[in-house]
Amino acid sequence: MNVPLLDYEVDCLWREQRVVGELDGWRTHRSRAAFEADRVRDTRVQLAGYSMIRITDLRIDDGDRLESDLRGLLSRR
Repeated sequence: MNVPLLDYEVDCLWREQRVVGELDGWRTHRSRAAFEADRVRDTRVQLAGYSMIRITDLRIDDGDRLESDLRGLLSRR
């Protein structure tokens, strides 16, 4: 949690599997500037060879689906 990667601090990192998880709460990510900055970050992280998953409040509420998606990403590496 809260790990330096490239020029960023990512919310979750599975370094060996090269997977990044970003927690996207509506309150902190609802401005245009935050939205655009997130897209730039996503692109830079993906170009560095990491898979990215954005985890919203609703995704956390659907824990079974989120777990399945995370397991799928983590097993690809």
